[in-house]
Amino acid sequence: MRNSINTPSRFQEYFDNKWLLWTLFLLAVILKSVLLRSYLYIDGDRGLQVVAALELAKGNGYTIPLVDLNNINQVTNRVLLEWPPLYSIILAALLKITGGDLITSSMVIETTGVILYLGAIWWLAKFIGLPRMVQMMLVWFKATEVYEGMYYSFPTDIIATACLLWAVYYFMKWLDQPTDHYIIIVAVFLSTAFLFRYIYITSLFVLPVLLIWNGWRKKENKYVGAGLVMALLVSLTILIYLGFNKINTGSFTYLEEWKKGFYPAKAFNLVPLFWQAITHVTFLCMQFSILFDTAFSLFHSFLKRSSEIILVLMIISWIIRTRSYDLLLQRSNEQQYFLSSGLICIPFMVVLIILSIRIDFSTEDGGGWSYLIEDRYFLFPLTLILFAIAWRLYMRQWNRPGVQMVLKIAFVSALAFQVTHTVYIVAKRAALIKTEDPFFPDGAAAGWSSYKALLNEGRTNGNDVVLFSLGYGDAFFAAQEKVKVFRLIRDLRPDSRIKLIRPTTVVLSLPSRDIKSLAPFLDRYGFQPRKAFSNTVHFITHLKPAVNE
Repeated sequence: MRNSINTPSRFQEYFDNKWLLWTLFLLAVILKSVLLRSYLYIDGDRGLQVVAALELAKGNGYTIPLVDLNNINQVTNRVLLEWPPLYSIILAALLKITGGDLITSSMVIETTGVILYLGAIWWLAKFIGLPRMVQMMLVWFKATEVYEGMYYSFPTDIIATACLLWAVYYFMKWLDQPTDHYIIIVAVFLSTAFLFRYIYITSLFVLPVLLIWNGWRKKENKYVGAGLVMALLVSLTILIYLGFNKINTGSFTYLEEWKKGFYPAKAFNLVPLFWQAITHVTFLCMQFSILFDTAFSLFHSFLKRSSEIILVLMIISWIIRTRSYDLLLQRSNEQQYFLSSGLICIPFMVVLIILSIRIDFSTEDGGGWSYLIEDRYFLFPLTLILFAIAWRLYMRQWNRPGVQMVLKIAFVSALAFQVTHTVYIVAKRAALIKTEDPFFPDGAAAGWSSYKALLNEGRTNGNDVVLFSLGYGDAFFAAQEKVKVFRLIRDLRPDSRIKLIRPTTVVLSLPSRDIKSLAPFLDRYGFQPRKAFSNTVHFITHLKPAVNE
């Protein structure tokens, strides 16, 4: 495989028209935004962050209103640990501007995230020298990617990844033109990525350390100085935010609240990253399963193992070709991008593996879930892989041009399939934007309808009403219904005691697996099962202070 760059084809020359490029970019933004809007629900992760935004808008800080067992009638606002605060802060500000329009405010953030995300893809592709046609191909690959997390309307995946991509871009700009403001911009984008998603704390020191290392090896003091300034700025972000958490809650993050175990098998259950970068893996596996009447896992396992082999070979080949084993930045923008982004992925992947094999999700979902199987955690590595595929196909001349041409056709075909499939999804779901209620999503409708009936029973009796539920989305439901919430379901024990100061109806959502162990608690307070679901049971009881204090 020779190193000379492919010359542009006649077809590629059509993309010299800047109006065509901008039209394609704007269409990609519109398509991605409509796709996200069609899946916009105020439930799950988003639900709890929205509650925090509503509290911010009321002047209660980055908190959620909760009760505890010492007095289930008294609400206390507690700092939200599950996510960093930036999404809720921005949403709260937008709620003020829009007069409390939650959907419009949410979509402003979503669309901004899309513009930043696709813009970073375009600018990075341009900066490392990919042809304009390929730049737009990459933009459209990312505009039409469908990852499973999108179905559940997680709010910060795209915008946080966009911030990390822009950090890499301005890092490379500094290497090209070392001016102080680029270092500040890099530090701001790194810190912003972390303040949207905890997982990106793993990325904060990679670029500063890379600069310091290169400065030391090359005897370039400006590299060392820039790296130290960047490290100082991101350190301040960490110390201020995590320090605030520790002082106010006793914990740095919510991960400290999970039980720990050891599940090494989960380290091998990784998203098939190579294939996920260029196609809709879940859809393909489902079609394969239906067509050949086989288990979904059969084809999926093949994709996982083949993906790992291909990626290992690609990494080894790149290291040998660029001689980047010394971690020294070269003059080539391509080498700078792949080295810096690849290094960012290493601590990122290590942390995800450690969390997956250590945190005890075995009792939360039957043992199947881990951080490694959710493709939404890998938007940054998936972008890197997509760039690597495009670079090898379009920026290098292969010794076997026939094979290269076949793979180019396959790459274009994969894009055509992905665009067609996503346009089909948008066409089918666009009508749902008007008919579906984002505040009462289908996935939660049965559970929330059950809650409503039970809560109304308590209100009919003139009681105070408290919902005992761990569900993130249930916190938002409770805020809509103006009822109190107790979320520490995992802390309930057979001998737990409830204290109250007025007649109170308690509605309890309890995992089915915990009913037997908590039977003494349920019997003591007269909880009656009312509605059973696949993994949970809804209970209700009516309590009076004189009897139950």
